[in-house]
Amino acid sequence: MQISKSLKVNILNIKKSFFCSNDVIVKQFKTGNYDVAVMYLKGMVNVVQLADYVIKPMQTAQNMPKINQVDYVVNNVISFPEVKTETDFSNVIIDGNI
Repeated sequence: MQISKSLKVNILNIKKSFFCSNDVIVKQFKTGNYDVAVMYLKGMVNVVQLADYVIKPMQTAQNMPKINQVDYVVNNVISFPEVKTETDFSNVIIDGNI
């Protein structure tokens, strides 16, 4: 299944993949004029590092380009050494497993 251009659809699909588990945490916010979401599994992520290296830099990002926003964020905003982008859910979630 392709990742949708709709944030709401993607969030719903991920939640469904994990059977609407309360362990799936969704943090929605704006970066520039864009709605974004960071999703993770409770207990599987260091939330302090997630906030420091991903969420805070994204919330304070300015002058986002009109095109290639994902590449811009990965290469210029997120301060995390390994970031991978995907366009297909089958490469991200397999039967509720990452």
